[in-house]
Amino acid sequence: MDLPAALCRAARQLIDRADAGSLWRRWQGRPAVDAVFLRAAHDDTERRRCFARRAGGEPTALGRRFGLAGVRGQTRLLNLTAAELATRSGRRRARGLLLEALQAVQQQGVRVVALPEPLQRLFGREGRGLSARFPGLVFTHGLNARVCLLVQELARLLQASGLRRPRLLVLRACQPLGQALAERLQAQGHEVLGWGPGRVRLLAWAQRSGVAVQPVFERIGPVDVVLVCGPAPIGQLMRLQPGPGRPLLLLDGAEPAGVAAHTLRAAAGRLWHQRVGQCQAPGLRQGLPWAWRSGCPLPAVVAEALALAQLLARQPQGLQGFQDCQGFQPSAAQQFRVARAFAELGLDLPPPRSRGCPVGIPRLAASVESAWPEAGATLH
Repeated sequence: MDLPAALCRAARQLIDRADAGSLWRRWQGRPAVDAVFLRAAHDDTERRRCFARRAGGEPTALGRRFGLAGVRGQTRLLNLTAAELATRSGRRRARGLLLEALQAVQQQGVRVVALPEPLQRLFGREGRGLSARFPGLVFTHGLNARVCLLVQELARLLQASGLRRPRLLVLRACQPLGQALAERLQAQGHEVLGWGPGRVRLLAWAQRSGVAVQPVFERIGPVDVVLVCGPAPIGQLMRLQPGPGRPLLLLDGAEPAGVAAHTLRAAAGRLWHQRVGQCQAPGLRQGLPWAWRSGCPLPAVVAEALALAQLLARQPQGLQGFQDCQGFQPSAAQQFRVARAFAELGLDLPPPRSRGCPVGIPRLAASVESAWPEAGATLH
């Protein structure tokens, strides 16, 4: 047996049992955590650190905990890897593990469960099979929070760069994140254009939503800001034309990242990239109970789960629209509730970062007056 991995597992179990905060909550008749984020292990190395055997045994392992304003959450790992989840046999096994894990968290009093999209889709495109089995749980995969963060990041980018009346391109607009983001931006009065693979699906959504789309990528024309909501190959990005003398501004809100590292290296100097999808708050703590850390950014999916748990504690009827797995389908009303909960918890944007490194927002010429200006727009 791998001794370091065995010690790691034993330490996790000991620390969990010695967590004074959890013991106090249980003594008060409250669940140890209010929200749980379930995911597969990243790889075999992470699974060995958390599970005693490759198959069988415990369906889940305890992961990082989060604490903010009296609300506590925790990551729990399913006993399989992300690579296995991509196979047919792995998905069959994942369904059983997920059902067993959800039954356990429901018995423990947890009310909010966050799931990544691959796990949610095990029970249908909209995850409605889960609501039928677990009517007492509120489900989410963080799309409402990611829309809110992208909109806030765009506002900060436009203010800091000095760009006025920008032409926005939502890349992969056929996906739920892209659709919700494009509709939200258009409602705010922005000039939005959507693109995504699948002409029929794209045009059908455009007819329903009223958002302008361009099925042919080569006909998109000049754009100012690209909001990435899915995989973005280097060939597509290089065909886009920003204003003269300016880099193409990218806000990457896809999960996993839509812009690969090699794409950024190949387009050095022509792209300005920022990763979006995290937030921070004063008093936010995360880590193991004996080693809480403050000031670390929080993933959007975990932040939304904590926000919903806080809202549920204050207003038991305040999550109408998130029941029946509707939290998997973002809407303006749900985004408003999430944004309000974020404000109450003090969750805000972290400094701009790209691939884990801080980045400065380029300051564009203050004379930019249109979506694609004439000559004279240069970097300060």
